[in-house]
Amino acid sequence: MVNAIAPGLIRTPFHNPEITPPQAFEKMASEILLKRAGAPEDIVGAAMFLASDYADYITGATIDVNGGLYMS
Repeated sequence: MVNAIAPGLIRTPFHNPEITPPQAFEKMASEILLKRAGAPEDIVGAAMFLASDYADYITGATIDVNGGLYMS
């Protein structure tokens, strides 16, 4: 079994404003519970945890790292 990280809206240098205009991106970010898009650094903790010995008995899990996207 493998584990997975399911990121929400993450602001990266690969964001293409031609596909998602900045106004639309900011509107999506404002609808997240934490009122902001995530950063790649927000994913690091979950990745490090899953790669550590602390997660050695976790299998087939998906960790949502989305700033409360589904709670808002």
